[in-house]
Amino acid sequence: KRLPTPTDGCGTVRFVTVSNSEEYLGLARADYQIDTEQTLFFRYYIAHLDQLSPYNNNDPLTITAPFVTYNMQFFALGHTFVINPTTINSFHASLNRGAIVRGSPPFFSASDLGVNVTSLIPNFSMIVASGAFTSGGGGTNDGHVYTTTPQITEDLNLVRGSHQIALGANWIRPSENVLIDLYGMGSFSFSSQITGLSLADFLTGNVGTFIQGNPAYNYHRTQYAGMYVQDSWKVHPRLTVNYGLRWEPFFAVQVKDALVSHFDPGAFAANQHSSVYPAAPAGVTYPGDPGFPNKAGYFGKAADFAPRAGMVWDPKGDGRLTIRSSYGIFYDRPQLLFGYQFGFEPPWGIQITLTNPAGGFADPWKGYAGGDPFQQLGKRAFFPPAAGFINMPLHLNPPYLQQWNLSVQKQIERTGCSRRAISETRRRISGQARKSIPAYTSPARRSATSSSGVFSH
Repeated sequence: KRLPTPTDGCGTVRFVTVSNSEEYLGLARADYQIDTEQTLFFRYYIAHLDQLSPYNNNDPLTITAPFVTYNMQFFALGHTFVINPTTINSFHASLNRGAIVRGSPPFFSASDLGVNVTSLIPNFSMIVASGAFTSGGGGTNDGHVYTTTPQITEDLNLVRGSHQIALGANWIRPSENVLIDLYGMGSFSFSSQITGLSLADFLTGNVGTFIQGNPAYNYHRTQYAGMYVQDSWKVHPRLTVNYGLRWEPFFAVQVKDALVSHFDPGAFAANQHSSVYPAAPAGVTYPGDPGFPNKAGYFGKAADFAPRAGMVWDPKGDGRLTIRSSYGIFYDRPQLLFGYQFGFEPPWGIQITLTNPAGGFADPWKGYAGGDPFQQLGKRAFFPPAAGFINMPLHLNPPYLQQWNLSVQKQIERTGCSRRAISETRRRISGQARKSIPAYTSPARRSATSSSGVFSH
């Protein structure tokens, strides 16, 4: 009754899918000269895209892709103030907002067909008969990603004699609300392992693989703050030195609903259990347990400083020979979705796979210890007999890069130059290391070449 009527005695069903999308873009801008010393600007940009579902409102076989709505907006405001001929202040504020929503038009759930299963996504099902048909496939499950990122920067530039000094601060507060619901409705896959035909397995209710899991929620919040000071000093008409320091404390990503954990092998060996979830496996702790870093999976770090220095030297002062050198440390931050897989852990993100379930299509949880675990969703903390857990060090260092270079450039003729350069880049990322020795490049007439080495850890 749910599938279309075949067009011939062999059970053939023919259907057509469509692919439609609608998109629009918008831009607004304003520039205002307040007075001779101050300027103000504003920018707004919006991009919207609707990818429509191929569902024809009648045949569930046409649900081969989800509908997806993308909406991105960007706001920017800037103010520049020339305080005096040697002092300029710049202020900038921006806001990025994104919304991505996907899903499928409602049709029917497995429980609507009489299957004894708890459908966590109403009016939706995922049934696949290999080589025959697919209903609700193609990643048509519900999901959304909402992001908001405000940012404020303040920069002050001063010229004092032979010094050009710059100092400022930057603050960013990214947040995201993510729903990933892959198997909340229950996924039924039929192969040919019982009867030799996937359609025959479907008609006889012989499920090859059944998967069901809780929706995974990721409500992440973090922030970035940086302060810097630097000076470009004209030491001599032939020598300029640039040096500065940047402070970038490392803030841990906070999980709004405390959906994060940590595994300690020592606590596992001692058979120590969480006071928050006593039924959890030994060695696994959660926010609220002693020593756990608030609602984050790791501790932050305040003392992260990034020095930078460089110089340009013209030994003869005729502009035909220059020597340049620089060094710097540059920090990076994990992406906001760095720990999103915590959302798939029990007890909040259970995902269970059953092969050839004893109850078949009619009752896939038959014979499973405790019965259908998703009937108890929200009523008790359930830990299945086997599950995966994500883990990371409690004291996590942010990735950083060290880079230095040295170059010598000599003009040989009016139309050419020779250059010798040595550079090296060192990256510290995680627990693996690779190093290549910096190479030296011999000079070549009328050409510029350089080389670099990389160290990753």
